[in-house]
Amino acid sequence: MYTSYDPNAFLKLAWFFTVICCAVGLFCRKYPLNRLGGIGQPLPNPLCLVISILAYVPFAGLRTNSGDTVYYIHNFELEEPDGVINYIPAGDNLYTLLSEIVKETVDDYHWLLFITAIITYIPVLYILYKYSHPFELSIFLFMATGYFGMGMNGVRQYCAAGVLILGTKFLFSTKKSAFIKYAAVVLAAWMFHKSAIFMLPVFFFVRRKAWKPSSFMLIFLSAIGLSIFDMILPSFLSALEDTSYGHYSTDGWFTNGQESGSSFLRVVVALVPMALAYFSQKRMKPLGHIGDILINLCCVHVALYIISMYNWIFARFAIYTSVYYIILMAWVVYNAVSKKDRALYCTLCIAAFYYYSTQLAYALIDYRSDVFFPNLKFH
Repeated sequence: MYTSYDPNAFLKLAWFFTVICCAVGLFCRKYPLNRLGGIGQPLPNPLCLVISILAYVPFAGLRTNSGDTVYYIHNFELEEPDGVINYIPAGDNLYTLLSEIVKETVDDYHWLLFITAIITYIPVLYILYKYSHPFELSIFLFMATGYFGMGMNGVRQYCAAGVLILGTKFLFSTKKSAFIKYAAVVLAAWMFHKSAIFMLPVFFFVRRKAWKPSSFMLIFLSAIGLSIFDMILPSFLSALEDTSYGHYSTDGWFTNGQESGSSFLRVVVALVPMALAYFSQKRMKPLGHIGDILINLCCVHVALYIISMYNWIFARFAIYTSVYYIILMAWVVYNAVSKKDRALYCTLCIAAFYYYSTQLAYALIDYRSDVFFPNLKFH
């Protein structure tokens, strides 16, 4: 029983861990490795990565509720072990295989949740460590933008995002074989959630010079699409009928008014790093083609959030671009300003995003754990 429970207790604890991780990241940046990271930045001591993993992964992996976790637990407990693991390679089926293996071996949902937390968060934290600068600001944004909290809601899709982010090296690569390698990673992610296939056309769109007319056209078309979505809704639902998402066309998801759209605030926040990068184009040059890709990914991110103002389900595609948004945001706040202004811009960024985090519907509000500080309360 959770008596006299403060619903924000675990949210406060997550923020406490975030402060510790940011402090360790700041310390580790003063003692960098003798090699450069993915965008040419000095790599901080990897202790900051290790501490971040030890803070966030057990927190998520030892939960008993957060977001839709309770439904995953319920489905797991409904399964009856029969000594046989049946698996057909296909989209969405890798989670099912993982669930069956856990059921047939230890029959304990804690193991399933912990493994999915490893898949969801360790690749993201590693990519932030390798490509973001400064790492501690990216960790703060990892929490403040809601990525950490929402990673416990929509488990299969965040597992797909964890796998997909491992293809960052190929997404940024200029080699001719990059697409083949990236496609293989997308295929692996697709086996967790079919929506990951969305990143295949994105691969071609983002690997161009930034600020091309087509990038602005994408945002414009998304706004047009939002304004006329009611007109094209019948055709859209008809197109869904013969897909694995056909239930959205028959259960009233788009038509009964129960599911609202994302807030305009999300669109504004998504636009921030693009605006900062646009007015700091000269300072963006050291990033080279990776800077172009990050900006174009952010453009896709904005377009998705504009469309999601009609129905929040479209924002689920932005899961795949969120980490790149964090990398770009941290970089422009710290590096696209003069050194004397860095402290001011970082302070403003922290204050603004902390306020933004208070406006989000955090999955962590519903967090419970019968292992990790059970009956925790901060009054």
